[in-house]
Amino acid sequence: MQTLTLTSGSLLRMALAPGRQLRCASGRLWLTFDGEDVVLAGGEHWTAPGQGIALVEAMSASARLQLDAVVAPHRNVPRRAHRQPIFGGINALKHSL
Repeated sequence: MQTLTLTSGSLLRMALAPGRQLRCASGRLWLTFDGEDVVLAGGEHWTAPGQGIALVEAMSASARLQLDAVVAPHRNVPRRAHRQPIFGGINALKHSL
């Protein structure tokens, strides 16, 4: 995790990958990403929904920004079929019909 200290009036331009988390460790931060404006207070975080450029600025005299690791997006991964044993096999099925 990387921590940056921003002062009021300085603007930070960052290229973000999808899933990258920005966390406000202290102070207040304003960020804009793809037309969305977000204000973060100390302890709050925001996750980039896609790839793009974010602009970040301290809204207080100074603020600490933590760059967390990329969070993998949640995916529904199909499970492998679980084979159930068939007792008696196909012949038992034929005789039951």
